[in-house]
Amino acid sequence: MNGVLPSQIPEYTLPSGNYRPDNAFSHGGQLGCWRSHMNTLRHIVQNRISSALIFESDADWDVRFKDQLALLSASLPNTTETQPYGVGWDVLWLGHCMETLNRESPLPVISSYVDASVPRLQSLPAFARDFLEYYGIQNEKMRLVTRSHDPTCLSAYAVTLKGASKLLYELSYNKLEAAIDNDMGRLTRDGQLPGLIVTPPMVGQYKTGSRADSDIDGGNNAEKVPGGKGNKPDSVERSMRQELWKLVYGLSPDNDD
Repeated sequence: MNGVLPSQIPEYTLPSGNYRPDNAFSHGGQLGCWRSHMNTLRHIVQNRISSALIFESDADWDVRFKDQLALLSASLPNTTETQPYGVGWDVLWLGHCMETLNRESPLPVISSYVDASVPRLQSLPAFARDFLEYYGIQNEKMRLVTRSHDPTCLSAYAVTLKGASKLLYELSYNKLEAAIDNDMGRLTRDGQLPGLIVTPPMVGQYKTGSRADSDIDGGNNAEKVPGGKGNKPDSVERSMRQELWKLVYGLSPDNDD
């Protein structure tokens, strides 16, 4: 799906709520991001797509992503041939930058499983290490699937047709209160958007150290990358973006030459 420029969004098309272009905590880039996601969800609803996996443009994932998905599917209950990731969720968060630890009411654990593609614990982002430690996972190469509570960032998420319909109604018609990931977190926290979340995340943001890192913030949050080379997410061991050249030149991703 194409990105959307702020200039392409007439203000009268925005839903009610506090998230307006003239508010200090909102600006055009974030509204463009919101509209891009809404257009994608609208496509899912219009075409009656039963489920879809949505990636943001700066997403990066492991070259073994299909194998990761197979392991995830095998770990989940109530899977079928037509529902390989089970039932009972509207959104499956595969790429995020944090899930809030709800210490007063811990999130129900759906599954934990070994995944050899997970980076070593010491290399994982701090939020993922803390999350795993809280649930008593100290072994290397483990993933945890829990009910979602208040996740942030949308590097990659799967959505069902029902979930897409809810999001399209709530965030493009009913009320827009914050940046889209925060508003999806609000709906999740309020119990309107049941979901599952995978930690460590399987997808993250690829950083180049340039304005290209953020269509939303205009490059203000671009990270400095040593040597001008791209940095893969800490939750990804073998970056698709860093190994893309092997696919272009017909080499196996396992070829280190």
